[in-house]
Amino acid sequence: MLLTGFGLGCLLPLFVVTLRDFRHLLVGQIFLLVIIASAAFLVDPLVPIE
Repeated sequence: MLLTGFGLGCLLPLFVVTLRDFRHLLVGQIFLLVIIASAAFLVDPLVPIE
């Protein structure tokens, strides 16, 4: 749980800086999708399956 929070805390500034500086470039948009997928990967074990 601690490492999940740490990972999300590291991804958030990376997302904000990439969004601010590189959102108009294709590689920036793809990297934003990679960051979102990484955050979803970190949160996945915390979501209960019903």
